[in-house]
Amino acid sequence: MKNQNVLIQPFTPSDLPLFESWLEKPFIYKWFCPSGEADKQDWLDEMADISESEQINQFVIVLNNQKIGFAQCIDISTVPDYVEEVYSDLTGTLVENQAYELSYLIGEESLLGKGLGKMMIQRLVEEVKKRGGRLVLADPGEENTPSVRVLVSNGFVKFKDGDYRKDL
Repeated sequence: MKNQNVLIQPFTPSDLPLFESWLEKPFIYKWFCPSGEADKQDWLDEMADISESEQINQFVIVLNNQKIGFAQCIDISTVPDYVEEVYSDLTGTLVENQAYELSYLIGEESLLGKGLGKMMIQRLVEEVKKRGGRLVLADPGEENTPSVRVLVSNGFVKFKDGDYRKDL
């Protein structure tokens, strides 16, 4: 897959059924919906209410004109309660467009382990740079070793368990 081109495109309402089908897959559900159906419904509600917000940007990951995954980057200065909970050392220090958190998934199990995650993270980091971001964050569960490996291979450094960061 090294020569494959992974693209990110804006998520649209027509992508919602595909996103929902991905959330239902056990290998995604366990990470995106750790509290069960309530988490799944929260994701679906959020995605059904997408807007052209500069703070939360959702994307569909595309490979060879096929939608294969989902990603989002969030300006974390807009979610102070979340920052307090997950990135408490950054509380009160963030300005708009300075730090973004990534969430991502590859929705097709047959495409896992083929280097697409690394390319996807590279595109997302490029997106954060375009927005003027200086810090990129991700909070994978430590048990999610494929995600942790993808982040580390893209230059992210472990700050603490479930907190990986990359300075731009």
